[in-house]
Amino acid sequence: RRIGFALLGFVVGLWVCSPSPANAADHRDSPQVDEDVTTDITDIFMFRDPANPAMLVVALNTHPLSDPKFSTTYHYNPNAVYRFRFHTNSTAVPTSQIDFLFSPYTTTNGVNSQTFTAYFPHGIVVQGPVTLGNISATPPTPLITRGPQGITIYAGPREDPFVFDLVGRSEEHTSEL
Repeated sequence: RRIGFALLGFVVGLWVCSPSPANAADHRDSPQVDEDVTTDITDIFMFRDPANPAMLVVALNTHPLSDPKFSTTYHYNPNAVYRFRFHTNSTAVPTSQIDFLFSPYTTTNGVNSQTFTAYFPHGIVVQGPVTLGNISATPPTPLITRGPQGITIYAGPREDPFVFDLVGRSEEHTSEL
């Protein structure tokens, strides 16, 4: 308990003594974002699977501040490489990577589709379909692709864990000026 209070005091002290406020990533921080929201990476999560600590869970979010009314138009950029780099030793230099590439978004006979190819270390390649958004009250059924060595991949829309009062923050920021 004392350690918790000491840590809290240290963090508060850093915050109070910092020369300027620290800013986290905002979900629209690149000049090209307005031209191509598909490559605006808003969050990356990486953690051990609580059910199986031998497995790593990796998640990447794109399409910040997306409106569900337009979810049928959201897709991944076929000209981009979505890359996860990580290190497996103490050097902090990337030693491995996972690359995701996506096919062009197509419509054939009124059916929209897109696929992915994932390139893992040791030559493992996994291909599968992307779950596409819909405007129904019922979310689309997730298309899960299973690969070798326990690899499981889902690519498609999910509820953004980004929860923030953007209007309130904007009003607060404007009043500070």
